[in-house]
Amino acid sequence: MKRWMIILGVSTLLVVTGCSSNAGDESNDSNESADSGSEEENEIKKDILNWQKNMANTLRPEQSQITNFETMLGDEEADEETVKEAGENAKTAAKDASYKVVDYSVSEDINDEVAEDIKQALPSLQEYYEEI
Repeated sequence: MKRWMIILGVSTLLVVTGCSSNAGDESNDSNESADSGSEEENEIKKDILNWQKNMANTLRPEQSQITNFETMLGDEEADEETVKEAGENAKTAAKDASYKVVDYSVSEDINDEVAEDIKQALPSLQEYYEEI
């Protein structure tokens, strides 16, 4: 449950930041400025989506092991040894994911404001993996 809340929070943060970053640029009078602002906004959104995809691909192997363990905890038919092994795998995966989050760098293609928001969200994600 915590995982989904953190992922939802990071996604919401990215969407809100991406949508609000060019709100001040819309007051330009010329169509040319408005068109370039729209293109710039689309580039920012594209960069954010690429970052989000990259982050998901980076953490997917570890997250799948953690999810597998959480599923086994809820499965009454799973034997104790299998659950214990899955728990150890999940702890190792969480540790690896935590290291990946620490070492993760934000692409230079991303807007500075968005990059700062992402950098502020990464410690929360790292904390999630350390709690597992």
